[in-house]
Amino acid sequence: MDESLFDLVDTIYDCAIDPTRWPEALEQIAGHVHADCGALTIADPLKADVRLVQLWNNIPEFEAAMVRAAPINPFLTVSATPSHLLSAGS
Repeated sequence: MDESLFDLVDTIYDCAIDPTRWPEALEQIAGHVHADCGALTIADPLKADVRLVQLWNNIPEFEAAMVRAAPINPFLTVSATPSHLLSAGS
């Protein structure tokens, strides 16, 4: 297995101890999947709520696309529509 993948998994585990490392982890994940940006979100299907917890290399169009896609997010209940999307750090 690629050594960089082991490093990525290690970084993700480190985030459990030090959440400030999430931007670094998101950057590594993005590198593995050839993405330009990344986000860690929490979805609460009971409240139909999606929260952006951490962002890496935030692109305004990416964040806007997440807001537009929230109503069809499969992790949210079918009958509920998210009323808002909070930005990171809220």
